[in-house]
Amino acid sequence: MANKTKGIVKIDAEWSMRYTTNSMVEMEDELELPTPELMYMLEEGRLGFKTIRTMIWAGLIHQFDNEDGTYDLSLRSAGEVMDKFGFDVVVDKMTQALELQFPEESGEESGEEKPKANREQRREGAEAKNS
Repeated sequence: MANKTKGIVKIDAEWSMRYTTNSMVEMEDELELPTPELMYMLEEGRLGFKTIRTMIWAGLIHQFDNEDGTYDLSLRSAGEVMDKFGFDVVVDKMTQALELQFPEESGEESGEEKPKANREQRREGAEAKNS
């Protein structure tokens, strides 16, 4: 289950993944690679366990932020989460969370119209009632 508005993807009731600006900076600092390159390498299947574990860690730290640049979650703990839920499950959740942070462009290129925001729908409903 995902909260698309906040970019949160739940693994279970206790664990969820979310990629914030700060978590992506932490990920880049740990791996010394920019996020777009990491995402490309992920798509190509060219990442090792150490890199994937670090990316998982970055997606989990939003729940453990001490708001002083430190986190109450270690890289080892991220590996334990991978072991608990299974590699494929956690990588799938990581991919979903990254996709929420970087949604593909839709609309003009795909020929589809973007859905209206709730605010626009409410305005149209209010205008219809008042006319």
